[in-house]
Amino acid sequence: MEVKVSTILDLAQFLGSRELVVSLPDRATVSQVLEAVKELTGKDILTKIIVPKTGELKDFIRIFVDGRDIRFLEGLSTLVKEGDTILLLPPAGGG
Repeated sequence: MEVKVSTILDLAQFLGSRELVVSLPDRATVSQVLEAVKELTGKDILTKIIVPKTGELKDFIRIFVDGRDIRFLEGLSTLVKEGDTILLLPPAGGG
């Protein structure tokens, strides 16, 4: 199956693109999406969004699956399906 991964700001610069399409097995999780992004780009996105010691999402990063925040679903274990859009949101400052 294929899902679209979108991001902005620093994460888009880091990955070299605002949108990617990744191929995954059926019943893949958000965690597997992140691994697929790492494999596709050669950039370790996990260093930017995961706490190394705990393996959990950093507090200031938000990930949405089709508009739903994974914090209110199953976290990194949230299942994705064909055609889903995964949005990775880094912190944004402003004033």
